[in-house]
Amino acid sequence: MKITLPNKLKENSILIGVSVTVVVVVGIVSLIQYYKSVMRKVYGSQCYTAFKYVTVSIHGRSPIPYPLLMSSSTNTITYLTFLYISNWYYNINEWKHVFHKGSVVDPSCDRSIHWNQIKTQNPGVWLNPITNDMRIVVQTILECGGGGGSDSSTPFYLEFIDIPNIPIGEFFQLGLVCSEKKVEVYLNGYLSKTKILMGSTTNDKSNSNIYFGVGGSFAGYLSTFHYIPQSLSFRDIHSIYQIERKKMNTRNIIT
Repeated sequence: MKITLPNKLKENSILIGVSVTVVVVVGIVSLIQYYKSVMRKVYGSQCYTAFKYVTVSIHGRSPIPYPLLMSSSTNTITYLTFLYISNWYYNINEWKHVFHKGSVVDPSCDRSIHWNQIKTQNPGVWLNPITNDMRIVVQTILECGGGGGSDSSTPFYLEFIDIPNIPIGEFFQLGLVCSEKKVEVYLNGYLSKTKILMGSTTNDKSNSNIYFGVGGSFAGYLSTFHYIPQSLSFRDIHSIYQIERKKMNTRNIIT
């Protein structure tokens, strides 16, 4: 038996279908606009990107200095990059330098170096000598008696955050949001750990270099390093991860 829907019900069904289509289209357009706004933050006028969608082999080479051509006017800086660790046993029993912003490093340095041997790191990223853990280092100031940063009464400290069980044998995104009193660490677009600092960071707002791969570093690759002089939200960082992770591969390697 053939069932015929009343005209009113047919009209309602069509209206519902059109409404759903409009909502989906509006949602897609809004998402695209949001992604574009996020990428404008990443590639803004004071932002810097090194190794964009290019895979750089880090181990067994001299340190790579990346000069920033303009100083930052903010105390909060976001760093984003993709890492690929291919062999954890390379430089076993030694701290492995990934990158730091701060103290000048001798370009000819090819020996292993301890994480606390670089005075100014804002921040510094290191890999544990034995276990697949990562250490994030920041220099802070504990002011005594209202002294200034260069005052002998103002001690400098290297505070750190340890992130356990980082991936090996695959690309993963590391994100750092460094502000005056707090550091947030993101892995693959998700917040992994937050640390409230004992002191205040000496976030280096100058155009000092960022150094990659000091002392032989680690066996693996680095790609698409972003320096962004503002605080990105969880949603921003997760969106950037979703956009860029599909472009990560171990082809087109620079050695």
